[in-house]
Amino acid sequence: MKYSDKTLLNKRYISEINVHENESNNFRGIMDNIRLFIEQTVRRGNCISLNDIDYSISEDIFWDIEFFEDYCQNLFFTFKKGFTLKLIRKIDQLNREDISYFFNTLSSNVTPYQNVFRSNANSYQSFIGRKLKSLNKDGTLNEVKRLDQANRNQLLRALKDALNKKQDKQPPTPELSKEEYDHLPFTKMLRPTNNSKFGTREIIRDYLLQAGIPFELFSQKPVKQTGKNHNPDGFNGAVAAMIHVFIELDYFASGLTFMNIIDAYLEETGNKIGKLSYFKRHFLEDNYFNQYRNQLKDILPKRLG
Repeated sequence: MKYSDKTLLNKRYISEINVHENESNNFRGIMDNIRLFIEQTVRRGNCISLNDIDYSISEDIFWDIEFFEDYCQNLFFTFKKGFTLKLIRKIDQLNREDISYFFNTLSSNVTPYQNVFRSNANSYQSFIGRKLKSLNKDGTLNEVKRLDQANRNQLLRALKDALNKKQDKQPPTPELSKEEYDHLPFTKMLRPTNNSKFGTREIIRDYLLQAGIPFELFSQKPVKQTGKNHNPDGFNGAVAAMIHVFIELDYFASGLTFMNIIDAYLEETGNKIGKLSYFKRHFLEDNYFNQYRNQLKDILPKRLG
């Protein structure tokens, strides 16, 4: 680890990230009274960070796709109850794709700094891990971790409830007719229901909702990408699970492969998958694929009726 990085992380041994607009962040060095600083930060309801990044956070920018993953990974959510409620009230203003992204990201980060103890952690992360162990040793972070867990759980429940509400709403009437949909690249690969391939597509869509898949896979607009130009966590796995499961259940015409169908799906919906060739070869190893595949199998009949 660079000496300059170590010096900076000791100088900013712990930081208070203010959640109240127009108030600056604060920090303390390794030789300061860390326990007192943490107690004061918790009383003010601000976040706590162990790295050297000067985050900007407030109720108006917390739900930001570009920065949300960083918040989840690098901040202890030591909010007051009132601030958490303000964040929850904002969720109804978000679209379903964004809510799904926030839910999956928060679900994947049940605590901050999960990566600092991994075998592939870099020297910067490992040094933060040493700080974390030191603070845990004498119970300095006990209240911090309790508040962080309580706030994360409350936000997760609110996001899940919002997803369920969005799923209960009826989908918009398609701009194309059923007959026109029947001839689109993906839809035309399906076996027809009541002489309509669009009908089979809608059956699949309904099952996705029932299984709790947190994406609208047949939206007329491509899924909203994150600030890193990536699909939201889990989206690629959801697409793969949908195709794989319904191939097994004979919802597609005979002779078609997973490779054929995923290409047609991406063409029809306008979605993209980065490193598509690699994903096609390794999707079975994707954790989200296995999770969503199991969710679908739990609620599905064996064959198309």
